[in-house]
Amino acid sequence: MWIYITFYLFLQNTAMGAITVIQNPYILNVTIGDTARISCHWTRGDVSRVRVQWRKYISSPGEENGTVLCSLLRTMDGNNPEERKNNKIICKMTTNTTILTIEETTKEDAGLYVCEFTIEIPKLMKDTGDGTWLYVQDKGSSNPWFALSGLLIFPLAVLITYIVCRSKKKKSKKIPQRRRQEHVELNQMHHDADEAEEDSSSSNSVQWAVSTLYESFDYFAMKPPDNKAAASSTSNSAQTGTKEEASLTAM
Repeated sequence: MWIYITFYLFLQNTAMGAITVIQNPYILNVTIGDTARISCHWTRGDVSRVRVQWRKYISSPGEENGTVLCSLLRTMDGNNPEERKNNKIICKMTTNTTILTIEETTKEDAGLYVCEFTIEIPKLMKDTGDGTWLYVQDKGSSNPWFALSGLLIFPLAVLITYIVCRSKKKKSKKIPQRRRQEHVELNQMHHDADEAEEDSSSSNSVQWAVSTLYESFDYFAMKPPDNKAAASSTSNSAQTGTKEEASLTAM
């Protein structure tokens, strides 16, 4: 519910001429002799006349109301001056934007710059920007932020280089170890293969010996009678033949 109420009040204020101011940048660093530019943009409703002032503060807003650098008045008919120049200070205003330009900056130009908008018609309203801190440095001086970033980047780069080198070194150590392990495993495989081959050869030798033994047994079992028995049989046959021949002669 409160969202709708806020939105309703926003529309009502816009219709009445309320303004919202956006100032850029918040911090501006320049070198002596450079030109500094600061801008303010505002949104407006039904506004007939608006006045813009640029103020400079040494430390913070409210300090003796600051120093008014320039003042511009703009009406819808556009007949009022929209640009003023005071020495090196130039103020310019368009439909809804104003730009402050500081030429040939010096150390004395450093400070806080704020744009202030005042709606005079139809209803008096005021609003200001968030301010811009202007820092003016000597020529040749470096930005402290760049120096700080350099101090941070250097050790970070060294750390990254160390990590990368150490990672490569570990990787190079792992490769010989891996190869050594592969060599050991390969030798173990060859050794196991040789043992298996020896076991197979021994088993074949035993089988051959057993087979030879059985063949010897079969040979002796199937061997014919010896020569002595054959000779005895032949002698007996000869004697029988002789006796028969003698008998025939006697007759």
